[in-house]
Amino acid sequence: MQHKDAKINALEDQLSTYSSPNDDLTQQLDDISDELYRLRELIQVYQKKPEPRWAEPLSASPPLSKADSLISINIGRSERLKTKSSPALTTNNFPSDASRKLLHTAVKPAQEETLRDLDKLAKRITQFNPSSTESRNIQAFLQDIDFYLEARPHVTDRDRFYLLRSTSSPEVQSFLDRQRAHIKSNYQLLREALIEEFKSSESEHGVFTALETKQGRHKTPQAFYHRFRKAYFAAHDNPVLEEDVNFKTFFLRNLHPGLSRLLGIIACPRTMSI
Repeated sequence: MQHKDAKINALEDQLSTYSSPNDDLTQQLDDISDELYRLRELIQVYQKKPEPRWAEPLSASPPLSKADSLISINIGRSERLKTKSSPALTTNNFPSDASRKLLHTAVKPAQEETLRDLDKLAKRITQFNPSSTESRNIQAFLQDIDFYLEARPHVTDRDRFYLLRSTSSPEVQSFLDRQRAHIKSNYQLLREALIEEFKSSESEHGVFTALETKQGRHKTPQAFYHRFRKAYFAAHDNPVLEEDVNFKTFFLRNLHPGLSRLLGIIACPRTMSI
């Protein structure tokens, strides 16, 4: 048996050793894909630029005499000297660094947040599934959404709806799709609708989890109480909730049998203070 355990541990070590390079290669592939995506966007932008208008060719002029050619050469030299010393050409005819930045900003794509960006962001957020007892509550899920979108000022309500749908279970997706158009297009209204719809399921899951939480033989009543309270009320933190009769009843029922017999008739949920 020990030989098998050692062999299993060795195989697990080999698996972890080989999985690390795979993760690095996957990250490098994602980075290369991002660079290729940016290059394609730049190519599309430059292809849409209007072609420069060139001046029409000058018509052929009759040949100049020797005297006229000398005069034109001297005039050309003087004009070149003026061009070199003219501050107007050195400052006004060429764009400054600030102007170049504005031009560079102007050629950026109009859509700041692409679906590819939102899909990458969705991979960082844990899926919200109200039917699972291990899933987080709706408040924590929405806090994650707001946290990741806080650093993206150009995101729209349509982008938020897409991200909510991408990080939710099929049950939540169905609820989102059933909403009216004015709620889908307003993130605050959609947020309130989600909280109102799924806060009741959190309470049901909390009660179900609390019923399965029982005091162990070696666990102190204080430690069991904090664990039971966290399971029953989930993320809610209000001292008034502890006076709920159902909460006290379930707590006393799930105590260890030895402690329950010790409390005896004193352990009445309506009169006992916890």
